[in-house]
Amino acid sequence: MTFYFILVIVICAACIVWFNVLAIRQGRAENQWAIVVVQLKKRFEYFLDLRDIVADLEMEEEAREEILEQLDDTHENFGYSYEATDLIAANTQAEELFQQITQNHQLPETEEVQAFKENWSNNTEQLNTQGELYDKSAKVFNMSTQQPHGRLISRLFGLHELHYFKEEVAEEESEPPAV
Repeated sequence: MTFYFILVIVICAACIVWFNVLAIRQGRAENQWAIVVVQLKKRFEYFLDLRDIVADLEMEEEAREEILEQLDDTHENFGYSYEATDLIAANTQAEELFQQITQNHQLPETEEVQAFKENWSNNTEQLNTQGELYDKSAKVFNMSTQQPHGRLISRLFGLHELHYFKEEVAEEESEPPAV
């Protein structure tokens, strides 16, 4: 009788410890995601600067209006969501649009444009760095929830798998290890 009582206590203690481990790992990943969101919101503000720069460019009116329309569409996607997949998709769209603008249209070398390019570049570096840190934290959490005891605890307490900032991390995780 005492043996079973002690066994139940040990199992309950193990569940509590594992839940705390999962909660800490999830909290770390969520904190990293908050930093990524800050960088994405900064990118949103730089994006508004890009719109002002394009509006002042000397180019065909039709081409300018097309670019401004694309910028406005991306702006709508960027500004109103904190969901991981929405922000990542908007960031990808913004990056592609920025590349398209710089490749297809000669931006004047004004101080404003130089400052924008420098801010965009610095933000890209920060975003990539913080995204990698978030992906590592998310991967640790996701791997923890895939272990048998982690799967049980995560289902009991409603902990869900986290999305990744970069798709390559999700693809790496789904591939079986090479032997």
